[in-house]
Amino acid sequence: MSVGRHAAATPSRPLWIQDRFDFDHGLLWLDIRNDGSDEAVFHLYNGLAASPEAHRYRLNAGKTLSLSWPASPYDLHIVAPDGLYRRFAGRLADDGATTARLAPARRGAGLILGLSSAEAAWFCVLDETAGRVVRRSRVRVGDRPHLRVPLEPGGWYDLSVSRVGGPFHRRFAGRVALPRNSGPPARSFG
Repeated sequence: MSVGRHAAATPSRPLWIQDRFDFDHGLLWLDIRNDGSDEAVFHLYNGLAASPEAHRYRLNAGKTLSLSWPASPYDLHIVAPDGLYRRFAGRLADDGATTARLAPARRGAGLILGLSSAEAAWFCVLDETAGRVVRRSRVRVGDRPHLRVPLEPGGWYDLSVSRVGGPFHRRFAGRVALPRNSGPPARSFG
């Protein structure tokens, strides 16, 4: 059963995290926005450190925080309440302007994964809950394919995206709050 066309779905925790590069200075920027009505607390870990220590942040409701990190190489992990997890890994020199973005679906409940690359590239999308590849996508220059993210019962999702032949890797995990009486979420990828 699919979720109704106009049913609203919201993240269970209101943090939205997007990455961007500053090519001139070799930096990865993480823009973190709190769309909720309460303060949000999250931890950032450097996966390349011998003994990663948590950097703890508090972000007031309605506020945005931008953090920068050297982008060659990088492996950052963000952990927040209610199962929210993000991983940003790669190397600026190899990955260039490659992006993988997660956004709420405009119609129905769920999430949409958007991909782009400055050069033709293959991407592999892995459903981490099942441990299997669910999609391989070829992205040409100028293409911006959008893939519907499959949701597990309760609105949970956990997927990773990697660029074949390069260190670019993103992982998105968390939960979408489904509207009441909407039935189980739609299972699709594409």
